[in-house]
Amino acid sequence: MGEFTVDSAAADRPPAGGSAPDVGTAAAPAASADVSIIVCTRNRADGLPEMIEHLGRMRVPDGWHVELLMVDNGSTDDTRAVIEGM
Repeated sequence: MGEFTVDSAAADRPPAGGSAPDVGTAAAPAASADVSIIVCTRNRADGLPEMIEHLGRMRVPDGWHVELLMVDNGSTDDTRAVIEGM
């Protein structure tokens, strides 16, 4: 079975009237990924571990690299900590 990795990136929502966050602060995607899964989330800390568990059960063709990019969209709960702890 192919390789499945989790890359985490957190993007903070800019303040009202402010500028967008610096794109350079997000984790760079893997250069050799065959498939990228992008999950944008906000205040979903409780459900993220189960969602990741289910994604980890995906069947990936041999030799394929799948990357998972997690984006925290301005959460006020522990979503960022859960993402960073993966």
